[in-house]
Amino acid sequence: MSLERGMMKNDDDDEAMMKFPTTCPSCGASTDTDMCVMNIPHFKEVIIMSLTCEKCGYKSNEVKGGGEIASHGTRITLRAETTCDMSRGVVKSDTACVAIPEIDFELKESGLGLYTTVEGLLMKMHNGLKQASPFASKDSTNHGKFDKFLSELKNMAEGNRLPFTLIITDPIS
Repeated sequence: MSLERGMMKNDDDDEAMMKFPTTCPSCGASTDTDMCVMNIPHFKEVIIMSLTCEKCGYKSNEVKGGGEIASHGTRITLRAETTCDMSRGVVKSDTACVAIPEIDFELKESGLGLYTTVEGLLMKMHNGLKQASPFASKDSTNHGKFDKFLSELKNMAEGNRLPFTLIITDPIS
């Protein structure tokens, strides 16, 4: 598989967009993945990958850590107090844990790195939990508690349950 330089370039040649052929994980159609290596100031080098399937509409965005492994981890705490905080940018690596103490929530490393907003991160976690959890079944004895938890998470994402604390801890960034 070969990488070809795309037409999109940032100020630095090292940050040029690359494009390579891939298969859509949803429908199996041939598509392309866009990839860019970027150095984010006060953070680190990251690899950003994006795939959009024109056939079925599947979208995937992923952020992977690049460069050397740091000698110590990072912990970032954000106190979301206004709806403006929901649009703040967030980089979550594939090794990072996410916690929201107000709802006793902790998500261990998920294997999915991403660059999004606070709202986007909360909605991605909400949707992932809703699809993957055994408590989502109406037959589950914990169904009501789980629905209430998902509702709290969604209300936070929509800025309807403020303030709250978002903690992202990454042992290797």
